[in-house]
Amino acid sequence: AINLKEIIKLFQNYDFFAKSIEPIFLTYLTDRASGVRNSGAGTIPSLAKVFGDQWVSTFIPKLD
Repeated sequence: AINLKEIIKLFQNYDFFAKSIEPIFLTYLTDRASGVRNSGAGTIPSLAKVFGDQWVSTFIPKLD
């Protein structure tokens, strides 16, 4: 399994994340299995902590 929190710590690069990882992360949040969705949602605080307000302000509209 992919450990998204470890990837975040390793790459701490917003542009890399936005281009390469975020599209995959969004699939976690829309997966039909609730365990996968919960796992993805549980990672949001870590993402916000690493990438800050810039990420939050661009990511939240993508959830709509």
